[in-house]
This record gives sequence, structure tokens and C-alpha cells, in this order.
Amino acid sequence: MMDRRIFLTRVAGLLVVNPVDARAQQAGGSGGTSPLPPATPVQDLRSLVGKWEGRVTSSGLSASEPITWTVDADGSYDLEPFGQKGRLEIREGKVRFKNLATGRTGTVTLHEGGGRRILRGVADDGLTWELTPAATKPLPTGRPGPAIRIGILTMTSERERIRRAFDELGYVDGKTIALEYRLGPPDRLPNLAAELVRLNVNVLVAVGTAPAHAAKRATATIPIVFIAADPLAAGLVPSLARPGANLTGLSAASTDISAKRLQLLKEAVPVASRVGILADPTHPAAAAELRELDAAAQALNLQLRTFQVRAPGDVEPAFVAMQKEAVEAVVVLPHPVLVLTDSAIVRLAAKQRLPLIAELRQYADAGGLMSYGTSYDDLFRRAARYVDRVLKGARPADLPVEQPTKFELVINLKTAKALGLTISPALLLRADQVIE
Repeated sequence: MMDRRIFLTRVAGLLVVNPVDARAQQAGGSGGTSPLPPATPVQDLRSLVGKWEGRVTSSGLSASEPITWTVDADGSYDLEPFGQKGRLEIREGKVRFKNLATGRTGTVTLHEGGGRRILRGVADDGLTWELTPAATKPLPTGRPGPAIRIGILTMTSERERIRRAFDELGYVDGKTIALEYRLGPPDRLPNLAAELVRLNVNVLVAVGTAPAHAAKRATATIPIVFIAADPLAAGLVPSLARPGANLTGLSAASTDISAKRLQLLKEAVPVASRVGILADPTHPAAAAELRELDAAAQALNLQLRTFQVRAPGDVEPAFVAMQKEAVEAVVVLPHPVLVLTDSAIVRLAAKQRLPLIAELRQYADAGGLMSYGTSYDDLFRRAARYVDRVLKGARPADLPVEQPTKFELVINLKTAKALGLTISPALLLRADQVIE
């Protein structure tokens, strides 16, 4: 038998890998290779980010050594256990590699299909290798974790609602699936998305337009199911009917919903004539939402004033400006910076005795007058069903982006009384929930 050190010296530059069938390994058999899935074009090196592993073998030799390749978003990679580094780059439509320690070069191809992902390399000197995504670590319970991992990328805490949505389908977090949560503000989303890609999650769920964009930029291969305000206007998909690529999901936007929100506010506060709009003008859906509100305002004989909030520090100055302009009520648009500052917005509205309506019910729960918008409980249930279909073999590209079908009106009667408002019985009857 060849000495192990000589064997490793021969294969360290690039590696000959003959992966055995995972099921045969688990059963203790030797298994055998199966045909490679079709090659998938690699247009962005971030689609290869993560840890890949296999066992090194060489033709005619019985020596074997486990190895891992860890690819970073910049195209660099680490080769262990040899402690070597390399670099990937896309040249003329092909992914080329170079081992910086040995100088060995060649071509890498990604193969996907039948639930398998294989990274295959062919060196210019004839050596070949194949690696598969590294197994994820077990949950921190001392027992093996579930085989299915779902990444959740969000800016707000949605853990309980997401857990319930999967529970209804028979998936139990920590037993049959592992829900990997990553929560943070917009500037941290790219790094959080990259973390989930490195975990090799089976599906990535992105809650919100900014998380969906971060997920889309992080991976071109892991299936993504998003919930986004207006995925078409945001440029997430080219078509709602045929989203294409590796992502699909649900739209939280509905035709005329902004106008409906303004109508409800007018019905609750009939004496109001000047309404302030809190908006982030950089949000992809902002222009369309403001046009819709302008048209509704004309029909309701209301004057609108828009106050821009691009960052959390803009919230308080916006309320100072509203006070100077004698605004009598406020509409909050569902933009990320406004969602993250909801408590400050509700507090300042109460301080100035301004009736407030927003899309998300968290504003009404926190003390705002009303919320009206898509039922996110319903969206999470439907998103979980899409994840279930993807896990069972459906391609995201073949699943059309669905529109919201259920809406929710919440009225905070305690706030109404504090503002001296009398909500009509007819409006109270239409509410899905009244907070007293």
C-alpha cells in the first residue's frame, strides 16, 4: 500500500473524489456512483458559497482521506485538511479555479437535480473531483438534528407565526425540520443571507422586500420563497405568472389597498381634512402607493402632505414638520424603516394626538388607532405550503407568485377614546378585532 503521506502529496493540489451513495453509506454498504445531474450554469460565484465535502481517492489505490472545500462570497476557497487556499473566477462563461499553494488550475461545474448538488472539477492535468454540500451541524440538543433545514430571513420577529404555519402542515421545529432564523436591519441582511447559504438550508424563506432582495443576491440555486410588498415593482421577478430562476412566493400588495386605508381613516375621523403620509421615497413601491393615495384623496376631499423617512433619525423631525403643517391624521406606509421604528411612530402620534392608520397590526397593538392590510397569518400559512411543495420536488420557477386574498382590520378602541373619537357601530362591525 502506498504511504499515506505520498498519497496526500499527490492529490493535495486538486482532488480525485468518488462520492458513494449517501444512503449506502448510512446503511454501511459501499454503494456506488450514480450519473451526474445536469450541469447548471453558474452566473454568480455566490451560488457556490458554503462548505463542500467528500473523500479523496485515487485510481488503483486503497488510501482515502476526507476533505472539505469552503467557498466564500468573494470566490476564495479553503482546502482542508491540507490548509491550502485557492480562488475561483468566471471566465468566458466557465468557472475556473486555481490552487494558490500548488498552482494547479482547471474548470469547475455545478450539477443539480433529483435533490442532489455536486461540485465537479476537472484539472488541466487530468485529475477530477466531485464534492457535495457538507452535512449541517446537529441542533444543540446533543441529538442528531432534522435532515430538513429552512432558513428564515426577516427584519421583524415572526418566529411564532412561522412555527404555527409549519405546524399546521405537520412539520415540527426541532423534530422533523429545523427553522434557522436570521433577523436584522437592512444593512445586515446580506451577511445574514450569506450565513443561511453557508448552512446549506433546503429552502430560504424571506419575509419582506429587503430580505427577499438579500436572499436573491446571496444564492442563485437554493429555492427562495418570499413574502414581499410588490415583487414585480421591486424587480424580484420578471413575471408573477412565471417568476423563473430559483424564487417565488407571495405578494403582500393588493390593488387599491392604500386607497382603502385612507377611506377607513376618513370614516373613523370624518372631521380630518389634512392627512400626513409617512413614506420612504427610496422604497420600490413608494411612487405607486403615493399616486394611489393622491387619487383617493381627491375623491375624499382630503389634502395630503408627504413626510420622508429614510432613516430612523428622520422620524422625530417628520412629526415636528407635521405639527407645523397642522396635520390632523397620519397614514404610515409599509416601508422597512417605518416598520423598524413603529413604537417611536406610535408614541409621537399619541403625543400629538394624531389618529394613525398603518398596514401592519403591530401599530394598532402598540397604540395606533387602526391597521388595515393583508393578513400576514394567512400569508405565512400559504408560504409554508409553497415550502412544502418545493421540498416535495416542485421548482420555484413553476410556482406563480400568489396575490393576497385575506385582509384584516384592527381598531384600537382604547386609543379612539383617548383621542376623543367615536367609532361608528358600522365600522366596528367590520373590524376583525377590536382592542378595548
